[in-house]
Amino acid sequence: MIVREGTAPILVTTATAVLVQIMVGLLWAVAPWLLVALLYWLYRLPRVALIHDPLGVLSPLSGRVTGIAMATDPFRDCPVLRIRLSLAPPGITLIRSPTEGKVLETYLRSGVLGTTLRPTPAAESPDCYAQSLRTDEGDEVLFAISSNWPVSRCTLDHAPGERAGQGQRAGFIYFASDCDVLVPPDSLAQVTVGQRVSAGQTQLARLVH
Repeated sequence: MIVREGTAPILVTTATAVLVQIMVGLLWAVAPWLLVALLYWLYRLPRVALIHDPLGVLSPLSGRVTGIAMATDPFRDCPVLRIRLSLAPPGITLIRSPTEGKVLETYLRSGVLGTTLRPTPAAESPDCYAQSLRTDEGDEVLFAISSNWPVSRCTLDHAPGERAGQGQRAGFIYFASDCDVLVPPDSLAQVTVGQRVSAGQTQLARLVH
């Protein structure tokens, strides 16, 4: 299966490959068919078994843990435990909600180099998309996805006030490079630096009550 963002580009590329093969020949159609295969890989929808753990915070993206540290939330100006993930290029991927709860706010920082509001260094992040959620237990969790590509684009499925399901689709991003997951400072990290994590499957942290 593929995500809905991939339907149009895959259909157009497939039609182009078929036309080239019919009108010019199979040899000339090799490149278009390889592009079709690449698009299928980029827009694939991995099957995941949904996890329901009210105190667990799942990884919103697949990648590698590059940092775990106490920090100050640049959006809400409060202390947090920050778990930073690095994504392999090209960073075209589905976003999954780290927890179940109500979406509080969506933040966008774009095009202003040197800002102090981004959770990643300005040189690495011309664009940053973030969303905060409140769990049914009252904890607030925020994920912020950054890109070092000036052409990055992100769509988030839930508006403030709507509910998001744990591990379920939360949006889609093009050319993501880093992701910061910010949880309450007393949360317990469940991963280590260097560990690879899977979207909607790996528990990054555990909330404490």
